[in-house]
Amino acid sequence: MSARTWNINNASTTSNFTVNTVVAPPGGAAISGTARHEVRGSGLVNVELLPESGYDLKLGVFNVSDDRTFAWLDLDTRSLPDGIHAARISVFNVTAGQPGAIEAIAMAPRRWTVQNGTAPDFNVRLLSAPLHGETVSGRILLDVRGTGIENVELLPANGYEPKYGKFRVYTTEKAVYLEFDPSILPPGVHEFRISAFNRPAGAADAQEMVIMPVRQWRIQP
Repeated sequence: MSARTWNINNASTTSNFTVNTVVAPPGGAAISGTARHEVRGSGLVNVELLPESGYDLKLGVFNVSDDRTFAWLDLDTRSLPDGIHAARISVFNVTAGQPGAIEAIAMAPRRWTVQNGTAPDFNVRLLSAPLHGETVSGRILLDVRGTGIENVELLPANGYEPKYGKFRVYTTEKAVYLEFDPSILPPGVHEFRISAFNRPAGAADAQEMVIMPVRQWRIQP
């Protein structure tokens, strides 16, 4: 290609969308338990922990501060089978699924070795749930997929009571749903997490995966 001159001007679309710092396990690290990930910048709307390439099978969705300058994810690595995994962090200036998204790769793919001793047939992913800080009303469908699932619960930020909902586990143990009615709680901001278990409720040897770390939802009548 002979010399060409191009005028590239992204200022109008990215001037308020920047990524400044990222905190995540270094490449080659062995990780277990909960691994903290943080992104700081401006105009952060949607931040996701994704596979090395593509957008399917999200490893996690970050919570984002109200001022859009800070996003964090406490990844329960037990939601991944033991072994080597490659992941990247992508930041978007609009909510998931909206048109006109600009993607910034906040963290280029890194390879981590997950070492939890988790049962190899117990793998769980959160497919859909309201984002951190989202206002909710009416019935909400919470969707979980995976294998080896025997119990999934919508719980408070800490502890196991009160249970806000118990998911329906289909016989295939691959599709798990809960239709949550937020009107059971008073209006205002409440904190929730979703935990999955590979044994029935109350079993002493159950392994727990926190597949949705704590999110705040604003319940509106």
